[in-house]
Amino acid sequence: KGLTSATDKLKALVARLARPVTSLSGEHKRPAKVDLVPILQRVIAVNAEPLRSKHKIVTRLPQSVFALVDPARIEEVIENLVINALEAMDKSGTLTVEAGYTPSGAPTFSVGDTGQGMGKTFIETRLYRPFSTTKKTGIGLGLYTCREVIQASAGTIEVDSVEGAGTTFRVVLPSIPHDRRN
Repeated sequence: KGLTSATDKLKALVARLARPVTSLSGEHKRPAKVDLVPILQRVIAVNAEPLRSKHKIVTRLPQSVFALVDPARIEEVIENLVINALEAMDKSGTLTVEAGYTPSGAPTFSVGDTGQGMGKTFIETRLYRPFSTTKKTGIGLGLYTCREVIQASAGTIEVDSVEGAGTTFRVVLPSIPHDRRN
């Protein structure tokens, strides 16, 4: 059962990778002005709301947060981070999703959980490595893919984790000049 699940996840990943951010010809998919808030809300509604009886869901979302990204790819990143957070919390816990702007005006969002957290050694040596995972049935490609998509989008992804207390991933994306946001 675990092998079948891992195989299905790997097939889905291969299908996603077949639609690369940069094509083999070197053409880049143009980033668009995207409001992250509706995407965050949709991912929460689909993935987290059905588990509300098990987990507390905390959202701190402004009316809008605009970034220059590929909307389909950023939705996949958000979905992966939310699913990872939910899976990190065994019996119950709190999922926290926030968005806004950094002090310098860059759009940012974060996904946090109150799960088991990760050790410093795992973060430093294995976190974004392909096929490294802390899950029993994971294949270890989700965070690797997330990081690659974020970096291809000219953004950054950071992690703050405490063993036994939880993990928060924070993504900072390219910003849109203030005069083009509205």
